[in-house]
Order: sequence, then C-alpha cells, then structure tokens
Amino acid sequence: MDDGGEPTRALDNARRLIQAGAVALTAFHGTRSIEALRPLLEQTGVPLVGAASSADSLREPPLRHLFNLRAGARDEVAAIVSHLDTIALNRIAAIAQDDGLGASGLEGLKVELVRLAMRPVASEGLTAGASPDAVEAALRRVCSAAPQAVLLALDARLALEVLRSAAKSGCLNTQFVAFSETGAALSMSDRAAEARGLTVSQVLPHPTQISHALVAAYQRALGTQPSAASYPSLEGYLYGRVLGHVLRACGKRPTSACIVDRLENAPPAIEGWRLRFARDDRTGSRYVNLTLLGAAGKVSR
Repeated sequence: MDDGGEPTRALDNARRLIQAGAVALTAFHGTRSIEALRPLLEQTGVPLVGAASSADSLREPPLRHLFNLRAGARDEVAAIVSHLDTIALNRIAAIAQDDGLGASGLEGLKVELVRLAMRPVASEGLTAGASPDAVEAALRRVCSAAPQAVLLALDARLALEVLRSAAKSGCLNTQFVAFSETGAALSMSDRAAEARGLTVSQVLPHPTQISHALVAAYQRALGTQPSAASYPSLEGYLYGRVLGHVLRACGKRPTSACIVDRLENAPPAIEGWRLRFARDDRTGSRYVNLTLLGAAGKVSR
C-alpha cells in the first residue's frame, strides 16, 4: 500500500493492514509517516520491522514494537563530520527541517562539532511545506557565513530546492551533504541530475559491491536484472530477509509477540549484516559510509 508520503494515509494504511490480520509491518518510509504510527504500534503490539528513516526520534526513547535495521541520524552525522574534518573543512553549517530528522541532524551536528572544539557557523530551519522563496532566503543567510560545507537535514524536495538556489545564487564553493533517505529519494527521481555533486551518507553498502556478502546475496536474488539494483531496493531486500528468518522461526502460526521476542533475543544472522537489539536499543545496525551523486545524479561508489 502506498501512502504517498502523507502521515494520515500511512496511519490509515497501517490500521487497514492490521485489521486484515497482519502480524508485522515493514518498509514504511519517511520520518513524519513513521512517527504517526507509533501510538498504533504500541496499542496493538504489531511490530514495524524496518523503517526507512534515520530520525533519532524513532530510536530514543526506544519503542518496543519498532525495530530499525539501519543506522540512525547520529551515526550518519558522526561519519559526515569525521569525513569533513579529514578533508580540512571546518566551517560547517546546517539547514534543518522541522521534524524528527531535522532535529536529529542539527543536534547531532552540534554534538559532533563540540568533540572537535567547533560549532556550526550558521543554522537555519525550514517547515516541511516551505516555499522556494523561503528556501532561497534561508540559503542566503547560511551562505553569508561563508560555510565550507552545509548539512541538509531535509527531505528530498527541500534539499533539491536548496541545490537549485545554490546554483542560481553562486553559493557554489560549498559542499552540500544530505542523509541517506534524502539521497536515495533524489537519486531515484526524474530530477536526479540537479543533485549532482551532493555528498550522501549511506546506511547500506553500495548495491553493486559484490565483495560485500549481503550485496552478493542481493545480486543473486536479482538474477537477470542487475540494472534494477539500488539502495532502496537493497534495503527492501534486507527487510524481507530479516522478516523471512523470523517468520520461519515462529512456525506455521506466527504472532506479533513471537516476532518481537525473536528479534529481541535471537535476531537473525544475515550474511554480511549483524543485527543487535535490546530492550533499551532499537537501532540494529551502525553501518555508515559516504558516497557522491555523480554527473547524472546517480550514486557513485
């Protein structure tokens, strides 16, 4: 079922699936949509296994019935700041959206910069429905501080507006960086070429990196369609593998309670992907690397 990125539709879809007998949900995308599900998950006891969002609001405090199979925004920010420090970029700013992902990104950036005795040279906030004019004004204020890099803790639409404004305003000597879910959405869109040059943190290995055991298994599953490989597809494959293992372990009549118990106490061993969960930790993986969107807006290795 497709929620179109709308929280109300996401919640309605989840209710209908649970009423139809679903013992688990998976692959909901976007911070606001997933946050809308939290009361329903706790009320029904039906777990969401695999949430395509890095927001720390989905991890802290941990929710018993929400299992994240990817690293969180704090992990992504730590990798981003470490990379920028390595290449001697120390004037760092941020433009953050007014949701869980934006808050996680901005707070994480401040924490990581403090470790290096630095602080953001500028930061701006945007609402989810911000107009192009509002985006341009926010970027102008950020660029007036002459940042060497700008973290875009934004959804794909707003991130693309920032990049368009940067191309028009001459704020071109700045390295723009975005989170995994934003980069994945941009690389899959028909506007991908406009995002070229964007650095993106990734929470999975590159989908063609067959030296990685998880990717090798994924590529075998693709069979004669290797061109279909993508980060979102690989993430969906991981979700399916985890759920498949847990459902088999729970027998012919799996229940939500069994799925939660198995994930907490005996998470499946997937080749190349180690998962760990605890009552006070629902971030199953800490894997992060960095990639670049190339000339066509596609992810380069």
